[in-house]
Amino acid sequence: MNTVVNRAVDRGVDSAANGLKKTKAPRLSSQHWAGKASAGLILGFCLSLGLSGFLGLFVFGGVGQFSIAHQLTMWFMAPTLVVLLSTCFLFQSGLRAWCWLGAANVVVWSILFLTS
Repeated sequence: MNTVVNRAVDRGVDSAANGLKKTKAPRLSSQHWAGKASAGLILGFCLSLGLSGFLGLFVFGGVGQFSIAHQLTMWFMAPTLVVLLSTCFLFQSGLRAWCWLGAANVVVWSILFLTS
């Protein structure tokens, strides 16, 4: 009996009081990769640009040209774009990627426009 339960747990089946029932886990798939990649590339670029502006405005208090703060703000874009482009494939569909990244863009850019 123990080996049956162990095999069932390995296959994603959970034992309950009334027998065995299958539990569903969210699955990652390679579907909708074009929508996810385009959302990550286009909206991820805009979001990383907004986040670097957020960094320059609120952390450094404004950035002058040819300063260390200017260089840090400029080079902050590359890792944030890489992170956003890498994690955009964790969304369940391309539409969700576009919606969530679009909403994040609206929030970041509206804060930047309202405070400057």
